[in-house]
Amino acid sequence: PTAERTRSCDAKGSAGTEWSSVFGALASLRERQAAMKSDMRSLAEVTLRRRGEAVERAQSEHLREIAGLKTAQAAAAVMYERRQRALAVSATRAARESSKARQTSLRARAKAQQALLEAEALRAELAVTNSL
Repeated sequence: PTAERTRSCDAKGSAGTEWSSVFGALASLRERQAAMKSDMRSLAEVTLRRRGEAVERAQSEHLREIAGLKTAQAAAAVMYERRQRALAVSATRAARESSKARQTSLRARAKAQQALLEAEALRAELAVTNSL
């Protein structure tokens, strides 16, 4: 019986040592897990901060692009208005010149008709004079 007790104590002792190393390993795993959780939180915070910064940069760039587009649109509107005014002035000038040309043409036509009538009258007078 004494030998059995000794073997039993040795078995319990070695089992106790085994459990002790298992508990030690578990404690080490828990510490590593806690450290990993802390690292993951830190990484998540860095990622969120970087994403926020990237979003802010993108929004800022977007606002600059919008401002540039608004400026370009305003410049285009000014150019359009200038061209419209120039076109209106040109159209008015063309209408005025067309009216003058029409009046000049009508006067020239009237004078040409008058000259034809006078030439006809002179021919008739010349014919009468030659017949005498």
